[in-house]
Amino acid sequence: MYEYIRFSSRNAPADGQSLYTINLPKTIQNATSCHVKSFSMPNTAFNVTTKNNSFEWYETIGNNTNPPPILQATIPAKFYTIEDLITTIATEMTTVSQSTKASGDTLASLTFTMSQIPSTTTVDTFHIELTGTIDAGGTNTAQKKFCPKVYKGSIWTMLGFAETFRVEPTHHGRVNPVLEPNLILNPITTRGDGRFKSITATTTGSNATKTAAFSPRDSHECYHITSSLADAVYEVEADGVSRHTNYLLTVPNSSNRYSWIHYLPTEPVFHNLHGVNLNQFTIGLADEDGLLMNNEEHQEFSVVLAIEYEPQHKPLNSGQQQTLMWRKSHC
Repeated sequence: MYEYIRFSSRNAPADGQSLYTINLPKTIQNATSCHVKSFSMPNTAFNVTTKNNSFEWYETIGNNTNPPPILQATIPAKFYTIEDLITTIATEMTTVSQSTKASGDTLASLTFTMSQIPSTTTVDTFHIELTGTIDAGGTNTAQKKFCPKVYKGSIWTMLGFAETFRVEPTHHGRVNPVLEPNLILNPITTRGDGRFKSITATTTGSNATKTAAFSPRDSHECYHITSSLADAVYEVEADGVSRHTNYLLTVPNSSNRYSWIHYLPTEPVFHNLHGVNLNQFTIGLADEDGLLMNNEEHQEFSVVLAIEYEPQHKPLNSGQQQTLMWRKSHC
């Protein structure tokens, strides 16, 4: 038998995290499994959230260290068109780069611009190109180094930039990020849709250009419905390692911006509840990187959850047994 529970985030606090505790009015005895029947939400969620609106890059400031120091910029969390997004990012990066140039600094700052260029491999697809122009007034500009710091869930990933650093253990067992040697920019120009190849040093005053490997997106690729009810779900990540998740269901998103996402799984994903007596559980909404969203970053969503249970039959008391015997004798 099934109990069907419809959850809506309508009354959730606007400034809270998208993780909700459900208290059932009646305990579901001997719950054996559950699965998501449907998910609905307007496709209007922020594409830049409080989880990825701060981004980092390596840029040599006052010396030629390897790796260079890490600079950081932050932009407001909201929905951006790609055109607005790349303009905002480039402006903030330029401001930060120029503010770090102290008096007497022997290295010039960078002025950043971003643009969209046609893909060389995919029709009707554009890539993001980031250009850093060395400002006049500094010396040793040929030693200027720059590289975006890309990691899972960062805004660089959203724009299509591939990972730019790897992690190696030190002699003392610590783990430190180490830049791939061919990805530290000494101003260079690189082209292509792959992992930034063809390194060519340029002269003082030239631009350092990196081209993103994939087309940018203005909506989330998918959403994860998370829950304390999720049972032994594993996700294989890019490094080939399987990691436990709390996903009840992954909802793909191919809807147009400002339309609705209505998802009914063709093959339900069942989660074993092991016969528990259920009176409370959590429901959450996470982005494609598994990061819980905030309520202000999306509009109301709803989930219909089916909980299967086995009815439990209580032993009959003496009066019930006598009534049953009488009914049997008069049939």
